[in-house]
Amino acid sequence: MVADADNMKATFIKRNNAYFEGKLPLPNFGFVHSYNIYAYFHYTIDR
Repeated sequence: MVADADNMKATFIKRNNAYFEGKLPLPNFGFVHSYNIYAYFHYTIDR
């Protein structure tokens, strides 16, 4: 599997439907190109 925004979105939708009945809002996906960062999560609340 290639790590790109389309695959992340499809995987999120699949798991959201399977485990959360599609109730979670779709997040914005992005990439950080770095050799020393393996994963990063940033959460902000849109009001």
